[in-house]
Amino acid sequence: MVSRSSTRFSNICIASICKARHLKRAEIVIIDGTILGVLPDVVTYDTLINAYSRFVSFEAAYSVLDRMKEACINPDVFTCNSLIAGAMRHCLLSKCMDLFEEMLEWRIKADVWSYNTLMRCFFKLGKPDEMNRTHTILMNGLCEEGDVYGAMEYMNVVGFNSNLVALNTMVDGWCKADWIDCALKIFDSMDTRDSFSHSSLIHNLCKDGRFRCASKLLLSCVRSGMSILPSTKHAVFDSLSRSGCQREAKRLKSEIKLALSAFV
Repeated sequence: MVSRSSTRFSNICIASICKARHLKRAEIVIIDGTILGVLPDVVTYDTLINAYSRFVSFEAAYSVLDRMKEACINPDVFTCNSLIAGAMRHCLLSKCMDLFEEMLEWRIKADVWSYNTLMRCFFKLGKPDEMNRTHTILMNGLCEEGDVYGAMEYMNVVGFNSNLVALNTMVDGWCKADWIDCALKIFDSMDTRDSFSHSSLIHNLCKDGRFRCASKLLLSCVRSGMSILPSTKHAVFDSLSRSGCQREAKRLKSEIKLALSAFV
C-alpha cells in the first residue's frame, strides 16, 4: 500500500518540474506514479492548473477540471483561485465572473484572494459599483464569522492596512456584528486613531455591558486631547448609572473634567 507521503513527495517533484516549464515531463511523472500506485490528489491537479494557466493557455488549464472529475477529485478553493487568476491573466474578464459563479455552485467557500481577484476584474471592466459591492460582501462575511485574521489579511492584500478610514470601518463592522473582542484587536493594532475609532467602540462596549472598559477607553481618549462627542460621554455615564455604579460615574466625570483642564 502506497503512503500519503509518496503522493506528497510526488507533488513536490511535479511542482519543481512545472516551475521549470517542463509540463510534458510532469504529465509523465503523474502517469508513471499512477502505474506504481501513487495516485494524484487535488494538490497535484492544482499545480497542473496553475502551470498550464501560466505557460500554455487558460483553456488547457480549464481542461484539467475534466480529468479531476474522472478521478473523482473535487476542486478546492485553490483550484478555483488558480483558474480565476488564469482567466484574469489572459484578459478573459467575463470568464472570471463565470468561474466565481461556478465556485459558488460547487459550494466552495471563496477566500480573500478570490474576492480580491474578482474586484480587480470589476475594476478593469469599469464596474466600480460591483467592485464596491463585492468589497462590502467580503467585509460583512468576515465580520459575521469573526475572522479577524482573515480581515487583516484582506486589508493587507488591498493595501488598506494603514488606512484610518478603512480600519475605522472594520472596527465599526465588528461592533455591529457583535464581535467586540475582534473590534478591540483591530483597535489595539492601529497606529493612529481618531474620535470615530473611539466613539464606535465605546458605544458598543456600553451596549455589551462592559461599562468599566468603556469608561477607561473614554478617559484615555480625553487624556490624549482627542475631541469626543457629548453623546459618547453620556452613553458611558448613563450606562454606569443604570448599572448602579453612580459613584464610578461621578468619579469619571471628575477625572474627565481634570483631564480637560490640562488643555485649557
